[in-house]
Amino acid sequence: MVTTIFLPEWLIGEKYVTFATWGLVLVTLILALVTLALVLDSRANRREQRQRWIKEDQDHLREHEELLQRWKREDAVRDSAADPKADFGLRSNRGGDFTLWSANLGTSSFLLVRLRMVHLVGEKQDQIHEFEPAIVPVGQSIEIRLPTLGWQDGNWEVYLALRGPQREVTTSAKLYYLLFADDRAVRVQTDLRGLETISCPKCKVQVTNFEMGGLASKADVQQELEQALGDLQRSCPEHESSSPRVRFPSYIRG
Repeated sequence: MVTTIFLPEWLIGEKYVTFATWGLVLVTLILALVTLALVLDSRANRREQRQRWIKEDQDHLREHEELLQRWKREDAVRDSAADPKADFGLRSNRGGDFTLWSANLGTSSFLLVRLRMVHLVGEKQDQIHEFEPAIVPVGQSIEIRLPTLGWQDGNWEVYLALRGPQREVTTSAKLYYLLFADDRAVRVQTDLRGLETISCPKCKVQVTNFEMGGLASKADVQQELEQALGDLQRSCPEHESSSPRVRFPSYIRG
């Protein structure tokens, strides 16, 4: 038995079908727009999540770097506290040699390693004396006699190398004027003096002397010497200078 369903005319009319078709199109369009919005929102969320992860990683890296830097500073402070701290000096003896004295001002014993002397004007070779093992206990001082054979007159920077529990350090420089006769120390002074021979930077010929008296530091020496050498280079080969510290030998000036 077949049942026949009759629909109203208005439901199956051409106008209703047209209306229903456009309704489906509109619903489809709305669904498409909603889907697009969801996709865009999902991408934005993923982008935001990636940025949040990147920021968290950067924060972790920065915290890690700050921690490493703090550890390095703490290690440096510990090493510095353990570094040797000393005072020292030179003096001449009646026997014609030197005595080096060194006092331990730090919190740990140290080992004397070497004495290094650097010529302030730079025309003479550095002097280096390696020590036999000599320990300086905390709060104490020692003296060591140094032979003067082969040492040269002049104005010198003197450094002392010390070996502490952690590492080797070098003291600040002290300035000395040394004078020898027949390989014997005649004078050891802590103020600069005398004449040093200097060469023209252009032709490398030793042409004049440079007065060291009255200069109080290495910076003073470098400033005055720079002026003198600049004058000699610019005036080469006549070699003239306006510096009051330049002393031309009589055989040059005639």
